[in-house]
Amino acid sequence: QPLSEPVRRVGRLKAGSLEDLRGLADDLGALIESSEIWHVERPDGVRAHVFEDAERVRVVFVLSDVDKPLSATLFAERTLRDPFTNERISVQAGKAQIALGPRGVRMFVVD
Repeated sequence: QPLSEPVRRVGRLKAGSLEDLRGLADDLGALIESSEIWHVERPDGVRAHVFEDAERVRVVFVLSDVDKPLSATLFAERTLRDPFTNERISVQAGKAQIALGPRGVRMFVVD
């Protein structure tokens, strides 16, 4: 469906950005806050909340509103550790698989 209004510019590219795609990617990546990286890819009904200090994300909570057990895919940067069970969840290609019980909540320390 076509846009009803023309797209507005929200910023300007630096001169030469299109020739230096790696530099452009680095510049755009720097604009993303670290907490934006930690979110659930799937399934619906699962969400993530982070606690971060001035340096980085320290704790991630993953919550399910679904009435059955499931496995969620969380975008993540580092290995996660359950502080209660000491289970470690590794990150592969920027994603972690999180097992959740019905309407479950899990807390992870970011190592």
